[in-house]
Amino acid sequence: MKDNNEYKTCPDCCYDILDDEGDVMDHECISDNEMIAEFMGVKPPLYMEYHTSWDWLMPVVHKIDEKCRERLGLNHSLHIGDDIDAVYQAVVEFIKEYNNE
Repeated sequence: MKDNNEYKTCPDCCYDILDDEGDVMDHECISDNEMIAEFMGVKPPLYMEYHTSWDWLMPVVHKIDEKCRERLGLNHSLHIGDDIDAVYQAVVEFIKEYNNE
């Protein structure tokens, strides 16, 4: 990361890195699982299984579906496959973009 205003958000975790004066703030990048927990509005437990458990991941997919309907007026569910790694990566990418808005 550069010490200038080239980035408004961290290129690694997509969180704001500029303070109110436009100066770069120090921060620790959070893990993808921590980012998902924050998106869900829950305090991250010590061990998170979003990346390995459909029981953990599907509520996130449903929340993303709700956000898409709210913002875009879509009235259908997201199409997901049966590859948990691919769905997890899609969730992470959506939340990064969502946090940038």
